[in-house]
Amino acid sequence: MRKIAGIALCVLGLIVAIAGFATGILGKSDGEAKAVAKGGSTPYVYTAPGVLDAADSKVKVRVASVDGSNVTVAFGTSQDVEAWVKGVKATRITGLKSWKELATKSSQGTVEGIPALKDSDMWLETKTGGKVVEAVYDVNKPGAISLIATTDKGKAPEVSLTWQLEEKRPTTVPVMVIGVLLALLGVVLLVLAAQDGRRRKERLAVRERKEARRAARAGAATTVLPSAGGSRGRDG
Repeated sequence: MRKIAGIALCVLGLIVAIAGFATGILGKSDGEAKAVAKGGSTPYVYTAPGVLDAADSKVKVRVASVDGSNVTVAFGTSQDVEAWVKGVKATRITGLKSWKELATKSSQGTVEGIPALKDSDMWLETKTGGKVVEAVYDVNKPGAISLIATTDKGKAPEVSLTWQLEEKRPTTVPVMVIGVLLALLGVVLLVLAAQDGRRRKERLAVRERKEARRAARAGAATTVLPSAGGSRGRDG
């Protein structure tokens, strides 16, 4: 019984340990989260504080016009961006609606005649290009940086934010330890089973030797007695 249990535990322990090791090696994977906010309904689109670094401090930004016009994108402090759009008709990206869609909210403004976005000196970085502008921005102060974008035709472009997501490797050390312990327990049971087998063989050998000695002593003590008739003939 111990032998069977020992073999079973050794096999189970090895399976668990190998599975834990394989999970640790293969469990790490990189993913990507990409969320989009459609544009066109207002002259400006901008992100609320904390949106750019919602999933990671480094974000890939893709801004594309919906009508083929030229795009301007500016990065600035969230405070400056909020001040720029105050009273202006704009679309605010408030966060992640899902991992594929950005949540937005439009405001109806009354301010007119504001300067061109690209001409302002408020921004930390400005990019102007054709119908598509791409940039990678590293937010060094969480929740403190926002972007604002527009086109030369005054229609908010589509904004796409992409983050690289690194999935943490599962903690597999406990699983591997459990597997090793099960295997060791199986080895212990196998050793005990082997010792039991040797003891049984030794007891059997001792019993056989005792029986052999007993049989030898019984044979030595046995004598052949003469028959009664033979004795009388000799006497006469």
